[in-house]
Amino acid sequence: MLTHEERIKSYAHKCLTKLEGYTPYTDSDVTPEILLNQSIMGQYHNADGTTVFITLTGLYLEPHEWMIPYSEMRSCDIDLTNTSKSTVQKIQIYLKTGEQIELPIIQPLTAGNGRTNEIWQVFTFLRNLIAKS
Repeated sequence: MLTHEERIKSYAHKCLTKLEGYTPYTDSDVTPEILLNQSIMGQYHNADGTTVFITLTGLYLEPHEWMIPYSEMRSCDIDLTNTSKSTVQKIQIYLKTGEQIELPIIQPLTAGNGRTNEIWQVFTFLRNLIAKS
């Protein structure tokens, strides 16, 4: 049976590594100060210049400087109102406190090559983590 940490790494590998906007984290990458004591697995570079850091404990959005621990996530969803599956750019994350946060996943213009929007793989990653928490 996998540990919680091994499960997170496995989900990240299965869901995120093939995305054009995602890069695995290396020691030479610039690390935001807030994440110096975190185990960073990778980062998703949004087309708008923001970056979502994927760590073993949660998500960090730069430059907005907010951290969402996986342990605080109750559920997630994608609202297709006024958009489509191929153009949606936000995942709604519902926290156990009742708050809702919108996580932007704006794939590079070159990503996809006619395939599915990359947001769906990030959504699958989060949904799997939340379901197993």
